[in-house]
Amino acid sequence: MSLITSNPLQEFYDSLGKSPVKQLQVASPYITKPGARMLIEEFGRKRTKFQVLTNLSDFNVALSLSNPIAPILELMKKFGDRVEIKSHPMLHAKIYLCDGKAAILGSSNLTLGGMERNAELNWLVRGAKKEDRNELSNLATWFTHRWGEASGPLSVERLMAIEMAWEKRQRQLMGIFGSLFPEPRLGGDYWGKVHEITGKKLWKLDEIGKLLTVKDDANAQNTYQKLVFLENLGLIEFDDKTVISRGVVKSPLEMYRLLEQGHLEVSLKAILKCFPSGKKGYRSYTNISKALGIPNDEYLHVPVLWLKSLGYLKRRQGSSPHEFSLTQLVKELDIA
Repeated sequence: MSLITSNPLQEFYDSLGKSPVKQLQVASPYITKPGARMLIEEFGRKRTKFQVLTNLSDFNVALSLSNPIAPILELMKKFGDRVEIKSHPMLHAKIYLCDGKAAILGSSNLTLGGMERNAELNWLVRGAKKEDRNELSNLATWFTHRWGEASGPLSVERLMAIEMAWEKRQRQLMGIFGSLFPEPRLGGDYWGKVHEITGKKLWKLDEIGKLLTVKDDANAQNTYQKLVFLENLGLIEFDDKTVISRGVVKSPLEMYRLLEQGHLEVSLKAILKCFPSGKKGYRSYTNISKALGIPNDEYLHVPVLWLKSLGYLKRRQGSSPHEFSLTQLVKELDIA
């Protein structure tokens, strides 16, 4: 038995040597895409069968910041009928057990944090000594009992139903957080940046970071917040290294309709309705906030900049404070 302080899955794999792995049993309450991909990378080349025990209780799913179902579906897609997934509502232990030969027991979930980033502590148990073989037998018995108590194996249909419930909760949470934190500032031409991002299938994370950097605004440099915002719009998905586009947003009108699905704290349509038509139809942030009963102009900056970027508002040249008016493109919107 030896103590492992870093890269437990790699240490576990290396401890098995070149011998075939018939079955790998995993107990991990939380699983993320990077964690699932590590498992695929280490064990995907072996004809191994998997039993994966996780915790998809309503409470655990609600606490998940990243999609808890996507990595499980990825494992099922990769391993097919070689993998079984079950959910145990009380699971907290983390165990990786292989054929009675070796096991990892400790604090590491099957996540990027658990395997690489966090200060985790795990025991690697090998079956060389009699007492180690006894411990491996005890761990196998424990896993068998928990597996028998768990619900499943989970079907793709059941997993997708859980995923839909998670997405619904996420939208509700975004509504709550949206009232506490302003939407992220993407910098410059918002629509142009979104169109550029969605027009390319795969990005490196640092490339997106540079694209979304806002000059001279220290409060607008949280790349993660911006990526979460774009992910909740359904435009991208991302992990610790890459950003994947889900498809091009084809027009400003399509982007406008997407933003109006509750993703901004202040409705774009509500802002546009504050503007009269005609030559004297200018409105400042203060005018709009008074018309909408908003106590702080800060809540208007991002939605107004979206409208300007989409071409529905234009800034009055030289105005200070900034004043805006409607453009002819507003005719394509129903703002009556």
